[in-house]
Amino acid sequence: THGTFLNKTRIPPRTYCRVHVGHVVRFGGSTRLFILQGPEEDREAESELTVTQLKELRKQQQILLEKKMLGEDSDEEEEMDTSERKINAGSQDDEMGCTWGMGEDAVEDDAEENPIVLEFQQEREAFYIKDPKKALQGFFDREDGVLPCCTDWFRAPK
Repeated sequence: THGTFLNKTRIPPRTYCRVHVGHVVRFGGSTRLFILQGPEEDREAESELTVTQLKELRKQQQILLEKKMLGEDSDEEEEMDTSERKINAGSQDDEMGCTWGMGEDAVEDDAEENPIVLEFQQEREAFYIKDPKKALQGFFDREDGVLPCCTDWFRAPK
């Protein structure tokens, strides 16, 4: 009543379905999954295409099927489609990585700095130059540390 599932696909009742080694079977509403074990030679051949390539291939086959059913298919379009597929497959192999919107030849510009950050750094430097002992004391207070007692080097030159 709840059906049998083969590789997460429901099998229609009273139909024959070949099961290969490595296939996953689930019976009824059970949460248990059964994996068929057996000799390696009975294992189903794996596809060399990736999931996205398989989806794209299926989509193209669906479009061709619709064209044939509507009678809009011609031999010239088929030849163009196959040549375009070959070109696209070649370019997809080259672009297997993610670029995150930047090309490989992109140069990082360190010259572009945030003016707000520059202004903040200048203020901080002025504070350190004006009163270094107070700046260090503030640092050690924030970090829950103790300022070392030997602070002779803090005295201003005469």
